[in-house]
Amino acid sequence: MKILVYEHVSGGGFAGASIPADILCEGFAMLKTLIHSLKAAGHKITTLLDARIMALNPPIEADNIIRISSLQEAKKKICKLSGTVDAAYIIAPESGGTLAELVSIVEDSGNASLNCRSEAIKRASDKAEACRELKRRGLPIPETIEANVNQDIGEIRSKVKDIGVPVVFKPIDGVGCAGLSLVRSLNQISRAIERIKHESSGERFLIQKYIRGASASVSLIASSQRAMPITLNRQRTKLAAPNGRSAYLGGSTPMIHTQGERTLDVARRAVESFEDLRGYVGVDLLLTGDKAIILEVNPRLTTSFIGIEKIINFNLAQAIIDAVLLGRLPEKIQTLGFAAFQKVETPIPKQEKIQILYRLGFVASPPFPISRNDKAYALIEAHAATLKAAMSKFYRVKRRLLEMVS
Repeated sequence: MKILVYEHVSGGGFAGASIPADILCEGFAMLKTLIHSLKAAGHKITTLLDARIMALNPPIEADNIIRISSLQEAKKKICKLSGTVDAAYIIAPESGGTLAELVSIVEDSGNASLNCRSEAIKRASDKAEACRELKRRGLPIPETIEANVNQDIGEIRSKVKDIGVPVVFKPIDGVGCAGLSLVRSLNQISRAIERIKHESSGERFLIQKYIRGASASVSLIASSQRAMPITLNRQRTKLAAPNGRSAYLGGSTPMIHTQGERTLDVARRAVESFEDLRGYVGVDLLLTGDKAIILEVNPRLTTSFIGIEKIINFNLAQAIIDAVLLGRLPEKIQTLGFAAFQKVETPIPKQEKIQILYRLGFVASPPFPISRNDKAYALIEAHAATLKAAMSKFYRVKRRLLEMVS
């Protein structure tokens, strides 16, 4: 098949603006890994790249790479190319309706979209609506109240008191950890609201009871009615106070946990609660001693894909295609070892070093020298027979990378 793969951060979504280095490394790593998996399955790939990244001749295996200089140009190319290929896959955040809008462009072309349907993306991306649906289905979620940044501060304080601190403030349409704050006292509320205003395009947000537990996710392959859990993944996240910065750092897969089987079942039921979630879907959860509590449903490719693709016993990209186009889900799922994947902050490398960095193994995304700040981010993925060996390999690669950049 001829397939268009578009990744929003590296593919032109920030053309003409500064690209946040910490999300660029995640986006490019997903793009690179998905294209590799699709090529291994025998498909011909077209992709788009921001002109600044294309100038650095990055290591991706696409058959055709198109240079993009503006977001409008990217949208026009997606529209035009979607009519000339057999199928298209969009990697983008849900925030601001970005993913749903881009997927609808593909759908309107009449050719196959390999994403969840755009209407399903809208439903799952609205965290308030998603919480209501999950609760209606009897699935475990944190105690949750909806609020608005324009509400009287006294009303919001009253809502926080109803739940009881500590609580988490979370934008309705946020992605990753954008706008996320851990509020431990009432005097932190104003700052938490300001963070949401600064980091989210919407006004609505959730106040959720803070629950201590292990941060995890489940990756699933779904047809429109059924979902098949693939792996339970450990997530490394930093949940900060409103004056700090919450962040997704990386993770590992598979995660071994006493609540493993229950967690996979809860995630499956969560995905099956939304009609037309299909292909690859992620579910974020907190694991306590006796519960798996759903935080959100992600109707898109997630960073865990980078590690799973290396240790699963089938071609993960082809499984997405088979689920969407044929309604066929994987059978006899087996993990062949462990993978660890984490972001690494680095100095901005000199351009003459970037080609050398491309040749460093296990670097899913190099630290591209295009940030206006004084730092860049790489994403390293290392896999081995055991988690200990994978982590050891990760730290060796990290040390070597930092030596080369310095």
